[in-house]
Amino acid sequence: MQCEIERVVQAAIRRHADGEIDLGPLSSLREIGLNSISFIRVIIDIEEEAGIRFEDEKLRVEGFVTVGVLTKYVQDAIARQGA
Repeated sequence: MQCEIERVVQAAIRRHADGEIDLGPLSSLREIGLNSISFIRVIIDIEEEAGIRFEDEKLRVEGFVTVGVLTKYVQDAIARQGA
């Protein structure tokens, strides 16, 4: 399941990032070219594909410094739904 979540998150980022990018857990969302608008587009894609909803206070790119932090949030949100 974790690999699937990583795939969903990374695919959403790639769709909205500037150009061709290499992604890993430590990749900075800002450094790969996500601004506030592209970040929201990434979140919408993740919500639709993973079937989760981000909390309103989490809808800021500053809250997710790296790909790994974003992936962990998605994993936790899915786990909360299953609990």
